[in-house]
Amino acid sequence: VALVPLINRKVEVRNISLHDASVYFISPDSTLSVTADIGCIGLENGDIRLIDNKVAIGHVALDKTKIELFYATTPDTAKTDTTQSAMWDIEIEQLKLSDIGFRMFMPEYIDTLDVELHQALLSDGNISLKEQDIDIQSIEIQQGTYRYIAQHTDNRTQDNQESAIADTIQSRPWKIRVGNINLSDNSATYITSTHAP
Repeated sequence: VALVPLINRKVEVRNISLHDASVYFISPDSTLSVTADIGCIGLENGDIRLIDNKVAIGHVALDKTKIELFYATTPDTAKTDTTQSAMWDIEIEQLKLSDIGFRMFMPEYIDTLDVELHQALLSDGNISLKEQDIDIQSIEIQQGTYRYIAQHTDNRTQDNQESAIADTIQSRPWKIRVGNINLSDNSATYITSTHAP
C-alpha cells in the first residue's frame, strides 16, 4: 500500500494475497447473510478513491472458494432505510475464477441455486451501486454446472405470489449488460415442484 496518496484520501494497492480465510457478513435487519470460505485470493493494482467512492482494480484471482448467500424478505414494518449507504462505483479489469462454488437461498422464491465453476474469466467489468447497473465486456466460463430448484408454491394463489413480490420491492431493478459470453462444456438443471429436471 502506497502511503503518500493517503493524504488525498486515496489508497493505492500494488498487490495483496490472502490464503485459507473465512468471511461472514450479515445485514443490520438480518435479511442478507453471506459466508465465504476462501482458499486463495490475489489482487494486483488496486486504486481506492475514498473521496469519490470509487474502486479500480487491475487483476483479481479467486481460487478454491465456497460462497453461500441467504436472502430473506421482510414485511414493510421491518424494512430499513438504505438510502444513506455509500454508493460505490467499482471497475475490474480482469477477474479470474478457479474451482468456485456458490449457493443461494431465497425463501418463498428460490429453494436452492447451486453454481460450480471450474474456470471463469471476466473482463472489463463496471459496477455502479448508485445506478444499480452492471456492465461487463466479456465472460468466459469453462465447465460450469448450474442447478436451480424453484420454491414449492402449489398452495399459493397467483394473487398471493404477486402481492408478496410487490411487498419486497424496495428499489428499482438492476440492469445487467454483457457484451460477449463464451461457454464451454456447461450444463444446467431446472427443477420445480411439478416438473422433473
